Amino acid sequence: AHIQVLKSKISAVNKPIYNNRLEKWKKNLSSKNIAQCDAICSKIGSHFNYEKYNYLIKTSFLLKWSISYYKGTLSVIKQQILFTLPYRIKLWRLKQVVSNTIYKNS
Repeated sequence: AHIQVLKSKISAVNKPIYNNRLEKWKKNLSSKNIAQCDAICSKIGSHFNYEKYNYLIKTSFLLKWSISYYKGTLSVIKQQILFTLPYRIKLWRLKQVVSNTIYKNS
């Protein structure tokens, strides 16, 4: 089964690029979503010759006031803290999460 999947992926890579959907993101994403993508991806994207779509909003301003940015930053900090904790505490926390999940689902 894995070989068939691998063969299908290799054959897909060798096919020509499907151009019909290249501009679809402009219709399906809101201007706010596009601006958020620009803010997050434009710096690394410029290394791969991707052009920034929205030049009206400064990246730093958009990221600074984005709720998603703060949620992501807090998640990274939480993971860094959890990574440094001793296994005893990690196991204790995992037991709490699992027991709370079981309690909520029953």
